[in-house]
Amino acid sequence: MHFDDRISSLSECTPNMFIAVFEAMLGVRVPGVDREPRDLATHEANMQALLDFMGEQLIGASLDHISARGICQVPTPRGAAHRARRFCARARTSTRLRTNRLG
Repeated sequence: MHFDDRISSLSECTPNMFIAVFEAMLGVRVPGVDREPRDLATHEANMQALLDFMGEQLIGASLDHISARGICQVPTPRGAAHRARRFCARARTSTRLRTNRLG
């Protein structure tokens, strides 16, 4: 994935940029991601691939309660920064719920 311009704010990020940041931070490559999405449906499929990967490989719990569509359709003014906060808050909740169930 190549980005032509510098990003001055996280709110300028697209869902795929968010995935690229996630991959770079963890040093992983999420399988099933279309590296050149052209429409909202592809962005949603990519975000679902990330959710599935996180649930199966990192958290060990289903993230079915997190909507890829909801993450991708956040209005532009709040952009990816809001997506990232929502995503992380939901992932933390999932982890706490799983930990509580395990005892």
